[in-house]
Amino acid sequence: MKWFLLKLLLFLGFCSLLLSKSFTVNSEQSQVGFIAKKFAVVEVEGVFSVLEGTLEIEDNQLKNIDGFVNAASVNTKNTKRDKFLRSDKLFFNSPKFPKIVFKSNQINANVVNAKIRIKDFVKNIDFTIEKLKIQDRKLNLVLTGKVNRQDFKLNTHRDTIVADIVKVRANIVAFAK
Repeated sequence: MKWFLLKLLLFLGFCSLLLSKSFTVNSEQSQVGFIAKKFAVVEVEGVFSVLEGTLEIEDNQLKNIDGFVNAASVNTKNTKRDKFLRSDKLFFNSPKFPKIVFKSNQINANVVNAKIRIKDFVKNIDFTIEKLKIQDRKLNLVLTGKVNRQDFKLNTHRDTIVADIVKVRANIVAFAK
């Protein structure tokens, strides 16, 4: 009887490992992009190309996401603008605040509610799961959402030039640990 219980416990533990997986973000294949309107008509696109994170999957469902992007990795294909965005004047202040942090609070169906920290400001924001594909040891996740830059005191010299709402799209590729 003892052997049966021991084997059953080992089997159940093994099954739970199969149902629950931890994935590590692959920075080379992932990016977080954004679009901000300028002068109400021109869309300025950019990406953060350096990011790290982990995702937890249970029963093929997303259960947790923790990660960050390197604020200094911002790239809008305009060197002058990128330097301004990294600067300590009005935007990311990447020398003092090198990370923009993402931590999921709750995940329901196709919505991830996450705590976002930019500089010293924290806000809970909902992101839509556009795609979640798990194949063997590889995971692809696409999240979209909207961020109000004023919530994080991301200001310009003339605030009327850039819209307050910024669209965000994260395309994440991760591999099982």
